[in-house]
Amino acid sequence: SFYAASKLHCEALAKLYARAGHFEVVTLRVGWCLYDDPSELAATEFDAYLRAMWLSRGDLYGFVTAALTVPVDEYACAYAVSD
Repeated sequence: SFYAASKLHCEALAKLYARAGHFEVVTLRVGWCLYDDPSELAATEFDAYLRAMWLSRGDLYGFVTAALTVPVDEYACAYAVSD
């Protein structure tokens, strides 16, 4: 898809700038952040698919805070999902 291609292109560009020494970069692959309680998805036909990438708002806040404050060696990519 164009979405996936553009996301991978931007991640590669971020990695290039980080390795060139211009920035410390963290890219987050953010899961599906809509419901705070994943049991709200139980009645849908996409339950298993959505639970695999569900991200609570609290965990989203934690991932973003960590990405902004934790020192990284040039570049890091994190997949942000909840348990």
